Amino acid sequence: MDFNVKDVGTDREVYLSGKLSFADHKKFREVVQGLKAGNLRHCTLDMTRLESIDSAGLGLLILVKDTAKDKNLSLCIRGPKGQVRKMLEISRFGDIISITE
Repeated sequence: MDFNVKDVGTDREVYLSGKLSFADHKKFREVVQGLKAGNLRHCTLDMTRLESIDSAGLGLLILVKDTAKDKNLSLCIRGPKGQVRKMLEISRFGDIISITE
């Protein structure tokens, strides 16, 4: 997994690409730490270029959700496609994190 971050005022967009799995847990912690350190109000996880996600990757998303809740940030997922969308639907992630096109 690779990621890029773009901040606009108090909004952060995190662009994820590649595959999100347990192997990425150390790198993904950078995303989580960035939310803890910033003076943010909203975070969007852009998944338009994310190719796949496994159950460990879903667990990493829970870490982001919990951090956002602790920091009183709104959080959404944008643009999941293919296998990523299916995994989010099967696991009912839309019930805990807003998912947009």
